[in-house]
Amino acid sequence: MKARLNRDGFTFPEMLLLAVVIVVAIGILMPLVPRRSPDARRVNCAGNLKQVGMALLMYSEDHESYFVNVNANSPRHGNFEPLTIRNYIQDGKVWSCPARGEVLTLCSNSAYRYIGSGLKDDNAQATSVSLAYDELGNHPKKKDWVNVLMVDGHVEGGKPGSKPWLVND
Repeated sequence: MKARLNRDGFTFPEMLLLAVVIVVAIGILMPLVPRRSPDARRVNCAGNLKQVGMALLMYSEDHESYFVNVNANSPRHGNFEPLTIRNYIQDGKVWSCPARGEVLTLCSNSAYRYIGSGLKDDNAQATSVSLAYDELGNHPKKKDWVNVLMVDGHVEGGKPGSKPWLVND
């Protein structure tokens, strides 16, 4: 009759071999894990712009259908300030475009430009009139791309100047 070994746990060489196998497996699989592509960051940027659009629409509902109205001497980014002052937007991360690589949390240094001053939300051409857009340079790997927020709240993207509403900075 054979005697059975009674062991508790692994021996040191077995543990060392297991660690080596795990490290090699991670080394082989790591390049297969997708990095966040420029397209994914561009989509995330469009999502943030859409959140700004929803806040602008809520603002317009409370202000007789008018979007934020600013004077011509306002700083270009300060135009969004009423949205934060009146708590239409509470998470400052929406002011940032992930494709830029930096996190902006204040509307005063937003990655978007507001151009909807004086417009009403009942605009007959709400699907083709723009309220805000990406600053050019938000998508450094796609210099020929801009996201545009429309009066009806949807966001479209494309090459600058490819459609009448796509701005050339």
